[in-house]
Amino acid sequence: MTRHWRSISLGSRRGFSLAEILMAVLVGAVALMGAVAMFWLYMSHYERVDQSARARMRAEEAVVLLQDWILNASVGVSADRPSDAFPGVSSLSSWGGMVEVLDQGRRLRFIYGVPVGSCLVAADLVTVPTGKETVLTLSSPLPSDIFDTSSTMKGWLAFPSGSSPLKIKEMNGTSVKVENRVSQDVVLVPMDEVFVLRAADVQFRNGTIYVEDVTLTPSEPRTEQGAYADVRFSLSPKGDILTMHVLSRGGKPGKGMPQGWPSSFGTTLSSEDAGSHLVYARTSWRMRNR
Repeated sequence: MTRHWRSISLGSRRGFSLAEILMAVLVGAVALMGAVAMFWLYMSHYERVDQSARARMRAEEAVVLLQDWILNASVGVSADRPSDAFPGVSSLSSWGGMVEVLDQGRRLRFIYGVPVGSCLVAADLVTVPTGKETVLTLSSPLPSDIFDTSSTMKGWLAFPSGSSPLKIKEMNGTSVKVENRVSQDVVLVPMDEVFVLRAADVQFRNGTIYVEDVTLTPSEPRTEQGAYADVRFSLSPKGDILTMHVLSRGGKPGKGMPQGWPSSFGTTLSSEDAGSHLVYARTSWRMRNR
């Protein structure tokens, strides 16, 4: 028997050299470091965007809280002082204006109206003479839990077309007897909507907005605790433009005082606010009858 031997070349099965292994490890490490850096940059960007969005959402919540009330501030009331428009309402005797800013802008007091879904039924203009009582016909009865004949704010109603609120004397279904207690006649247009009048006392303290309904509820927090670094209100010299300035808090880290915050309110940040992402938002409203 003849045996045949086949030679095998060892050169075709040579392994990686140490230099090649080190180079592969180095390239892999660089790629891994790049991926980690990109992931860290992405997470940092996401965190900054999330902090900014959270702070901006809080600023919007503060504006939305008051916006509907402020848009109906002084509705149906042209008097400058609540004591002139609502004679006999003791809770408003100390108020200096229908819309006033106090305590270096951290407190806002204003009279506003809320529509109740009932309208004046008349074929022509209705005049309520000064010092006289008049019976008005409405499209639906006034809710007894909102209106009454007391000497509080619940004993008054207003119409947007009127120049002054009217004191409620009697309520009998859709018929309401009212009295004009101001020194000028009040003229109403047909199908004008009835508004219930309220007095709001808004205060910013301890990072939170507190609201008191002078007629119904005591002062209570209406926003998230500690959500704001500062909230201020300002009136134009003519008193016809109300501006709300909100400095809301996000998360960490801080970026300092945002641009636009009025220097007249102060620009020094507390240690807590210096470490928080802050967003400044400003909203202005034109006041009715001012």
